[in-house]
Amino acid sequence: MSVAQPLSALIFAFLGFCFGVFFDLYRALRRLGTPGQLLTASTDLLFWFTYTVWVYIVLLRVNSGEVRVFLLLSLAIGAVSYFAWFSNSLMRAWHFLFRRAIALFSWLNLAVNKLIDTVLRVLLWPYRLLCTFLFLPLYTLARWLLLPFVRLLTHLRSWLAAIAQRMLARPRVIGQAVAKSIAKLWRFPPEDE
Repeated sequence: MSVAQPLSALIFAFLGFCFGVFFDLYRALRRLGTPGQLLTASTDLLFWFTYTVWVYIVLLRVNSGEVRVFLLLSLAIGAVSYFAWFSNSLMRAWHFLFRRAIALFSWLNLAVNKLIDTVLRVLLWPYRLLCTFLFLPLYTLARWLLLPFVRLLTHLRSWLAAIAQRMLARPRVIGQAVAKSIAKLWRFPPEDE
Protein backbone atom coordinates (compact mmCIF):
# COMPACT_ATOMS: atom_id res chain seq x y z
CA MET A 1 0.00 0.00 0.00
CA SER A 2 1.59 3.21 -1.12
CA VAL A 3 0.76 6.46 0.65
CA ALA A 4 1.31 10.05 -0.39
CA GLN A 5 4.84 11.39 -0.33
CA PRO A 6 4.31 14.02 2.40
CA LEU A 7 2.72 11.42 4.68
CA SER A 8 5.50 8.92 4.03
CA ALA A 9 8.09 11.64 4.72
CA LEU A 10 6.33 12.41 8.00
CA ILE A 11 6.26 8.70 8.92
CA PHE A 12 9.98 8.37 8.23
CA ALA A 13 10.73 11.55 10.21
CA PHE A 14 8.85 9.97 13.11
CA LEU A 15 10.85 6.77 12.55
CA GLY A 16 14.09 8.79 12.79
CA PHE A 17 12.79 10.42 15.97
CA CYS A 18 12.03 6.97 17.41
CA PHE A 19 15.53 5.88 16.43
CA GLY A 20 16.94 8.67 18.60
CA VAL A 21 14.73 7.70 21.54
CA PHE A 22 15.69 4.03 21.38
CA PHE A 23 19.35 4.84 20.80
CA ASP A 24 19.41 6.98 23.96
CA LEU A 25 17.61 4.21 25.83
CA TYR A 26 20.23 1.73 24.64
CA ARG A 27 23.07 4.08 25.67
CA ALA A 28 21.53 4.57 29.11
CA LEU A 29 21.14 0.83 29.59
CA ARG A 30 24.71 0.21 28.49
CA ARG A 31 26.02 2.79 30.96
CA LEU A 32 24.44 0.95 33.90
CA GLY A 33 27.25 -1.59 33.92
CA THR A 34 30.64 -2.09 32.37
CA PRO A 35 30.14 -4.60 29.58
CA GLY A 36 33.17 -6.05 27.88
CA GLN A 37 34.12 -5.42 24.29
CA LEU A 38 32.47 -8.60 23.04
CA LEU A 39 29.15 -7.86 24.76
CA THR A 40 29.22 -4.26 23.56
CA ALA A 41 29.92 -5.29 19.98
CA SER A 42 27.20 -7.96 19.99
CA THR A 43 24.56 -5.65 21.49
CA ASP A 44 25.51 -2.89 19.03
CA LEU A 45 25.08 -5.36 16.20
CA LEU A 46 21.75 -6.50 17.62
CA PHE A 47 20.53 -2.89 17.97
CA TRP A 48 21.43 -1.97 14.40
CA PHE A 49 20.01 -5.19 13.01
CA THR A 50 16.73 -4.61 14.84
CA TYR A 51 16.51 -1.02 13.68
CA THR A 52 17.32 -2.01 10.08
CA VAL A 53 14.57 -4.63 10.09
CA TRP A 54 12.18 -2.09 11.57
CA VAL A 55 12.98 0.47 8.84
CA TYR A 56 12.64 -2.21 6.16
CA ILE A 57 9.21 -3.28 7.43
CA VAL A 58 7.99 0.34 7.55
CA LEU A 59 9.42 0.91 4.07
CA LEU A 60 7.51 -2.11 2.78
CA ARG A 61 4.27 -0.95 4.41
CA VAL A 62 4.48 2.72 3.52
CA ASN A 63 6.18 2.85 0.14
CA SER A 64 5.97 -0.72 -1.19
CA GLY A 65 9.68 -1.21 -0.60
CA GLU A 66 10.84 1.63 -2.83
CA VAL A 67 13.78 3.51 -1.38
CA ARG A 68 13.64 7.22 -2.15
CA VAL A 69 16.12 9.93 -1.28
CA PHE A 70 13.50 12.10 0.44
CA LEU A 71 12.63 9.15 2.74
CA LEU A 72 16.26 8.80 3.83
CA LEU A 73 16.50 12.57 4.31
CA SER A 74 13.32 12.65 6.39
CA LEU A 75 14.69 9.74 8.47
CA ALA A 76 17.87 11.74 9.09
CA ILE A 77 15.90 14.94 9.83
CA GLY A 78 13.82 13.11 12.46
CA ALA A 79 16.93 11.70 14.15
CA VAL A 80 18.83 15.02 14.06
CA SER A 81 15.83 16.93 15.43
CA TYR A 82 15.55 14.48 18.32
CA PHE A 83 19.27 14.70 19.14
CA ALA A 84 19.21 18.49 18.88
CA TRP A 85 16.15 19.19 21.02
CA PHE A 86 15.29 16.23 23.23
CA SER A 87 18.33 14.01 23.74
CA ASN A 88 19.89 15.71 26.79
CA SER A 89 16.69 15.95 28.81
CA LEU A 90 15.57 12.44 27.91
CA MET A 91 19.00 10.97 28.79
CA ARG A 92 18.75 12.60 32.23
CA ALA A 93 15.24 11.16 32.57
CA TRP A 94 16.45 7.68 31.59
CA HIS A 95 19.29 7.84 34.11
CA PHE A 96 16.94 9.06 36.85
CA LEU A 97 14.42 6.34 36.02
CA PHE A 98 17.04 3.59 35.97
CA ARG A 99 18.62 4.75 39.25
CA ARG A 100 15.18 4.72 40.88
CA ALA A 101 14.39 1.30 39.43
CA ILE A 102 17.71 -0.11 40.69
CA ALA A 103 17.10 1.38 44.14
CA LEU A 104 13.59 -0.09 44.18
CA PHE A 105 14.81 -3.53 43.11
CA SER A 106 17.60 -3.54 45.69
CA TRP A 107 15.08 -2.53 48.40
CA LEU A 108 12.72 -5.30 47.26
CA ASN A 109 15.60 -7.78 47.24
CA LEU A 110 16.54 -6.79 50.79
CA ALA A 111 12.91 -7.05 51.95
CA VAL A 112 12.42 -10.47 50.37
CA ASN A 113 15.70 -11.72 51.87
CA LYS A 114 14.65 -10.52 55.33
CA LEU A 115 11.25 -12.17 54.92
CA ILE A 116 12.83 -15.47 53.87
CA ASP A 117 15.30 -15.25 56.75
CA THR A 118 12.49 -14.67 59.25
CA VAL A 119 10.40 -17.54 57.86
CA LEU A 120 13.40 -19.89 57.98
CA ARG A 121 14.17 -18.89 61.56
CA VAL A 122 10.62 -19.65 62.60
CA LEU A 123 10.51 -22.95 60.75
CA LEU A 124 13.95 -24.09 61.92
CA TRP A 125 13.49 -23.07 65.54
CA PRO A 126 12.91 -26.66 66.78
CA TYR A 127 15.99 -27.86 64.94
CA ARG A 128 18.17 -25.13 66.46
CA LEU A 129 16.75 -25.93 69.89
CA LEU A 130 17.57 -29.63 69.38
CA CYS A 131 21.08 -28.79 68.21
CA THR A 132 21.74 -26.46 71.11
CA PHE A 133 20.52 -28.69 73.91
CA LEU A 134 21.17 -32.22 72.58
CA PHE A 135 23.68 -32.44 69.75
CA LEU A 136 26.12 -29.78 70.97
CA PRO A 137 26.55 -31.35 74.45
CA LEU A 138 26.93 -34.83 72.89
CA TYR A 139 29.51 -33.48 70.45
CA THR A 140 31.41 -31.78 73.27
CA LEU A 141 31.38 -34.98 75.37
CA ALA A 142 32.55 -37.14 72.44
CA ARG A 143 35.31 -34.69 71.65
CA TRP A 144 36.46 -34.65 75.26
CA LEU A 145 36.46 -38.49 75.39
CA LEU A 146 38.32 -38.90 72.09
CA LEU A 147 40.94 -36.21 72.75
CA PRO A 148 43.57 -38.64 74.20
CA PHE A 149 43.23 -40.91 71.14
CA VAL A 150 43.60 -37.97 68.80
CA ARG A 151 46.75 -36.85 70.63
CA LEU A 152 48.12 -40.41 70.51
CA LEU A 153 47.46 -40.61 66.77
CA THR A 154 49.16 -37.24 66.27
CA HIS A 155 52.28 -38.43 68.14
CA LEU A 156 52.21 -41.74 66.26
CA ARG A 157 52.04 -39.92 62.95
CA SER A 158 54.97 -37.66 63.83
CA TRP A 159 56.97 -40.69 65.04
CA LEU A 160 56.28 -42.59 61.80
CA ALA A 161 57.22 -39.53 59.78
CA ALA A 162 60.54 -39.32 61.63
CA ILE A 163 61.25 -43.02 60.95
CA ALA A 164 60.39 -42.62 57.28
CA GLN A 165 62.69 -39.60 57.06
CA ARG A 166 65.59 -41.57 58.60
CA MET A 167 64.95 -44.45 56.23
CA LEU A 168 65.01 -42.14 53.24
CA ALA A 169 68.25 -40.60 54.48
CA ARG A 170 70.07 -43.98 54.35
CA PRO A 171 68.76 -45.96 51.37
CA ARG A 172 72.04 -47.92 50.91
CA VAL A 173 72.03 -49.29 54.46
CA ILE A 174 68.38 -50.18 54.20
CA GLY A 175 68.92 -51.90 50.87
CA GLN A 176 71.71 -54.04 52.36
CA ALA A 177 69.55 -54.96 55.35
CA VAL A 178 66.68 -55.94 53.07
CA ALA A 179 69.00 -58.03 50.91
CA LYS A 180 70.37 -59.88 54.00
CA SER A 181 66.89 -60.60 55.30
CA ILE A 182 65.79 -61.94 51.90
CA ALA A 183 68.87 -64.14 51.77
CA LYS A 184 68.07 -65.55 55.24
CA LEU A 185 64.52 -66.33 54.18
CA TRP A 186 65.57 -68.09 50.98
CA ARG A 187 68.51 -70.08 52.21
CA PHE A 188 69.80 -71.64 49.12
CA PRO A 189 71.56 -74.95 49.50
CA PRO A 190 75.33 -74.77 49.21
CA GLU A 191 76.67 -75.36 45.77
CA ASP A 192 78.93 -78.35 46.68
CA GLU A 193 76.07 -80.57 47.65
